[in-house]
Amino acid sequence: MSVDLRLWFDKMQIWFDAIPNKAHCYRITVAPSLAPLRQNMGLPEEVQFVSHHDDLPLPSPRYLEIHAACCRIAHLSGAAEYIDNLLRAVEELDVLAEDGGSADVLAYAFRTQRAR
Repeated sequence: MSVDLRLWFDKMQIWFDAIPNKAHCYRITVAPSLAPLRQNMGLPEEVQFVSHHDDLPLPSPRYLEIHAACCRIAHLSGAAEYIDNLLRAVEELDVLAEDGGSADVLAYAFRTQRAR
């Protein structure tokens, strides 16, 4: 997976929907906010995962299904916009607010760093 694709995947901007009766074949779905840019992104409509090495397993279909469900829920509920704002705030934050107003940004930054 390319670095850009991985970033979009991690930020819940793209996800993979399994294509019935096709092993390890997925339709690449993009978030509504990225839909107008899809052609410029160079994404194919479908992808089939293959491994050329026995010691490199294919992505878990179950994990991809869970990720896709989380992405759909996040975008339908509006949570994706909140997450985007948090990610942007983490990147842009130079100094913490004295009144504690940036506590959620700091907590999010700590959680994501610990997970890596």
